[in-house]
This record gives sequence, structure tokens and C-alpha cells, in this order.
Amino acid sequence: MTGRFGSIVNGGDGNLDSIFNDWDKVQSADDFGTPLPAGKYVCVWKKGELTTSKKGTVSYKLTLEVETGDHAGRKVWNDIWLTPASRHIAKRDLEKLGITNPREQLSQPIPKWLRLQVQVGLQADDSGVERNSVLNFKVLEKFEPEADPFAPQAEEPTTPAADLFAPESEG
Repeated sequence: MTGRFGSIVNGGDGNLDSIFNDWDKVQSADDFGTPLPAGKYVCVWKKGELTTSKKGTVSYKLTLEVETGDHAGRKVWNDIWLTPASRHIAKRDLEKLGITNPREQLSQPIPKWLRLQVQVGLQADDSGVERNSVLNFKVLEKFEPEADPFAPQAEEPTTPAADLFAPESEG
């Protein structure tokens, strides 16, 4: 790669015309470069996956999305560490989510549609960079999501139509 902006846009032909058309009318995306302020948030559990840290520690990572308020749509993550030393904490947190058999359930899709109250804190690393940390959470309710108006509709069972060309039976 040459590192030129034009060489990576539009398949590398350098044609920027369509990207910069009506540039003054494009709304800039929100900058989520700052962590959420510390506090309690109502979140929906969006994703759960087994992951490994840079140091090789296995965790079950929760992706939680803030549902209401000024920070609606923002995400916060929580690692449930799966180590011998943290087994009692992992069991507590997984049970809150309805995961009672982690050997089988952690590789399956999440038990969807849980609304949680999440206590979020701030932690600073050695260089002073702040990051969110989930201090605790509790399940508020299991709920049914609103129907997606664009989801495919289930076909209703149909009964076979009468054959208009079949001879009438007598009797």
C-alpha cells in the first residue's frame, strides 16, 4: 500500500467525487471517544462471547447497550473472568444471566432480551487514560422485543384450494 488516501478510496482509483459530494450537508458522527460518566444505567444485554485477554486469560465478555437517557445507544463491556481464582464471582454473575451450565451454555446464543441495571465506574490506567468498568449489575426483567417491521413475515398455512376442474362427485 502506498499510504495515499486516494489509493484506498473507491477501489483504489482515487475518485473522491462521490464521497465528497454534498460534504457540507453531511452530519458528523458523535464522538464516543470518552467513557460514560460513572453512574447507574439501564442497559440491554446485546452480546456474549468467550474471549481471551492479551495475557491469555479467558473471559465471557458481555456487550451491554445503554437503553435510555442522554447516553442511549452507547455501549459498555464487562468481562466475567473464567479462572480458578474467580470461579465464585463468575458463577454469581453467570447465574444472574440465567447461565447455570456454562460448559454448554457459553457456546450457545445468549438468552436474549434481558434488561439490566448496570453500575458503571471509571478506572484510570498508569498513563491516566480513563476507561469504564462495570462494578455490578442486576437483571431487571426479561422482555419481548418490539416486532421488527422489516422482518420476514411467517407464511400462514394454507388449505389446498378446491380443484375447479375436477368433476363433481355424486352423492
